[in-house]
Amino acid sequence: MHEDLSDQRVSYEKGALDENIIRKNPIEQFKIWYDHAHDTKEIREANAMILCTADKDGFPSGRPVLLKVYT
Repeated sequence: MHEDLSDQRVSYEKGALDENIIRKNPIEQFKIWYDHAHDTKEIREANAMILCTADKDGFPSGRPVLLKVYT
């Protein structure tokens, strides 16, 4: 049995990252992005994210995290 799920696709192409307008301070830039996500009604948990890292051999892994504080 095959179910067509193609109508559930969501477009994430609302903008582009322009290196000429981002803040040099990454915490300041994060605050801009976080505030935008927090103020978007469709996003229920702006502090939920996937944290990805790579080990010494370059093998990636990702895990969901809930951000509690940033300074």
